[in-house]
Amino acid sequence: MKPLVKENSKFRGNKPVWTSQRANSKILTSNLPTRSARQSKKIVGQVSRRGTSWQRDSKPVADFPRNRPHPSSASQPAWLFGRREVIELLKSDIKAREILILRGGEGDTFDQILALVEARGIPLRLAERREFDNLFPGETHQGVAAAFTPKPPVHLDDLISANGPSLLVMLDGVSDPHNLGAVIRSAEVFGAAGIIIPERRAAGLTPAVIKTSAGAALRLPTAIAGNLAQAIKRLKESGFWIYGLDPEAAISLWEANFPERICIILGSEGHGLARLTRELCDELIAIPQSGQIGSLNISATAAVVMAELSRRREISGKKVDL
Repeated sequence: MKPLVKENSKFRGNKPVWTSQRANSKILTSNLPTRSARQSKKIVGQVSRRGTSWQRDSKPVADFPRNRPHPSSASQPAWLFGRREVIELLKSDIKAREILILRGGEGDTFDQILALVEARGIPLRLAERREFDNLFPGETHQGVAAAFTPKPPVHLDDLISANGPSLLVMLDGVSDPHNLGAVIRSAEVFGAAGIIIPERRAAGLTPAVIKTSAGAALRLPTAIAGNLAQAIKRLKESGFWIYGLDPEAAISLWEANFPERICIILGSEGHGLARLTRELCDELIAIPQSGQIGSLNISATAAVVMAELSRRREISGKKVDL
């Protein structure tokens, strides 16, 4: 099938009409990219055309044994500091062990934290600024901190078990906690269903990640994958299409066609996508650039891609059901 072309002169309501150069049938969503014979061999699961859109046939997700231990245990208590971050913690289903507040602190934010602490029955302790500075040297603690037990990560099958539209974000070796936190924040803002990170050689869900994510890491489900290649194959079996970000890719983000169930993969800061990860992607895409700087960093890349996907969902009228 030839590429789809946007007819600027034709609109249906507020939505642009997309037409095929080959046929006169009009659709509101773009078809998936065609594949060579070599590429098709890498696809796990069959591809079929249903109605006016292409979909990958998904295999049923096996029942997950809930009594199996999580791949990464996070039973040790941790400290989270910052007013906004502590408020997000208190609003989440995570149980805080203790709240530390600067003696003499006042204002609407402090009042909101005190009300949440009282409502949840969490122990509260007043502390002097010196204690805060000793606990969090060099950090902007804002006179508020919380001791809590981090939630264990979810399993991959928990993220892919739901039917219908879904957006997942996978990180291939992102080691900087600030980048990871920023990516999680963008993913939560733009409606992703979850994050997938490798078990080794990558940043984990540390308090620094939670703070950088502005608390989004407390809300967005995160799965830990022991083997990214196996995780990608599992996603394909469940009907997901895999798109890797590569600044050298020939296909532009603006031109790429996306189905309803997709996983976006972002590579490490210095090396990009690993070789095997690149080979397993259904398509590699790039963000067009006009400036002289080599490329965007990982967090900025994630924000641009997810904003574009969100824009397309708004145009097509399809919302990702979380």
